[in-house]
Amino acid sequence: MQLEPDLPETHAAVGYYYYYGHREYDHALREFKVAQENLPNDSAIAIAVGLVQRRKAAWNDSLANLKAEALQQGQLARDERSIAIDAVAGPPLAATLARVYTIVGEKDLAVRKLAPLLSAPFGLSAKELKYDPVGTL
Repeated sequence: MQLEPDLPETHAAVGYYYYYGHREYDHALREFKVAQENLPNDSAIAIAVGLVQRRKAAWNDSLANLKAEALQQGQLARDERSIAIDAVAGPPLAATLARVYTIVGEKDLAVRKLAPLLSAPFGLSAKELKYDPVGTL
């Protein structure tokens, strides 16, 4: 399989590769920013940018990005990739959004986002939340 190097989805995939696989946050952020320029309404990329900024301890940037953009994009994602519409991408995205809500202090939103996930078959449980409330993303 050969990737198209200029596709925004390719840049997002490379960003995740550097974020999760190598913890090279500067490189991951550059890739996510390129993807975000071409996919401005993709909530997963908006969240990824905020999470990379969080890892880089750029708290003001991270909080501003996560709180303003990710919350706004989260509403779009809820509509576009809800659990009822997308059983594969919906639950992990909802769990990530709940973690973002927790990080930015919107605990009520996090609880509302997590409630339906506790009965979803992808593995999120109350026990997991107890031991890892904000995630290890």
